[in-house]
Amino acid sequence: MAVREVIKQNRVCLAAIQETKLGNSPEFQVRSIWGRRPVEFDWVVADGRSGGLLTMWNPGFFKRISSVKHRNFLVVSGLVAQRLGAKRELWSIISDTMESLNGWWVIMGDFNAVRNSNERLNTEFSQSCADAFNFFIQDNGLFDNFWNKWPDASVTALPWVTSDHCPVILSTGAQNFGAIPFRFYNSWLCKPEIDSVVVNAISNHPGVGPADVVLAGKL
Repeated sequence: MAVREVIKQNRVCLAAIQETKLGNSPEFQVRSIWGRRPVEFDWVVADGRSGGLLTMWNPGFFKRISSVKHRNFLVVSGLVAQRLGAKRELWSIISDTMESLNGWWVIMGDFNAVRNSNERLNTEFSQSCADAFNFFIQDNGLFDNFWNKWPDASVTALPWVTSDHCPVILSTGAQNFGAIPFRFYNSWLCKPEIDSVVVNAISNHPGVGPADVVLAGKL
C-alpha cells in the first residue's frame, strides 16, 4: 500500500519516513504524500540516490519548537495539541474557580481553540472544539459581562518579536478612534431571545432621513 493511502486511511497526524531520496525542495513530494490537508514538515536531504529523512505533521496536532538535523538522523521537538476532552476538563476547572470567587474576570492565554472557522488559518478547524469553547465563554458571561461593565474597552494585538505569540493590550478606557462600529457576537445567536431583541430594536427606532442613515441609526 502506498504511503499516501496509509496516511489517508488512518488519518495520520504525524509521519516519519526514511530513505526518501528527497532533495533541497521537497514541497511538491510532501504534498503528493500528505494530500490536501494542512501540513508542516522538516527533512534531511538525501546523499545522492540514497538516504534522506522526512517528518510531516498536522499543525493542528503538533507544534514544532526546534529541529536537529544530521545526515543520519532528524530530531523534531515540539508540543502535542490538547485533545478536546482535556480542553473541556481545563475549561470546567476554570469555570468552577470563577464560581467560587467573586469579582470581575479577565482570562488570558493560549487556549489553542477558536470560536469559528474564520479564525483558523492553514490548520484544520474543529466544529466540536469551537462549540465547546463558545459554550465555555457564553456560560460564564465572559463577553457580555465585560462589555456591559466597560463598553469602551478595546483590545490591540502588537507585532510579535521573539515569540510566535503577539503581545495583547487590553484597555478599558475610552479612546477616540472615530465612530464606534456596530458589534455583533456569534454567541448572541445562541440566546433564545435574540430574535425578539433584534425585531424590537428595529421596530422601535423611528428612522428619519436617507435609507443609509436610517439603517446606521438602527444598528
